Amino acid sequence: MNYKPPKTDSSTIEAHSALSIPSIPLVELNFQKFLEMKKIEKNKDKKDKDKKQENEERIYRANS
Repeated sequence: MNYKPPKTDSSTIEAHSALSIPSIPLVELNFQKFLEMKKIEKNKDKKDKDKKQENEERIYRANS
């Protein structure tokens, strides 16, 4: 019994390879977006922290 691989035309091969291996620019773009989101998140955390501290100072001054 001889093994015969399934027949595929070139379009199937191209589609498969395009799906299985992301292009480098796409990976870089996703990474860039990830870094941007982390930066935004970090800034938001800092703003929240500053606002909380400001409120605590305001309450402290009001109680003094």
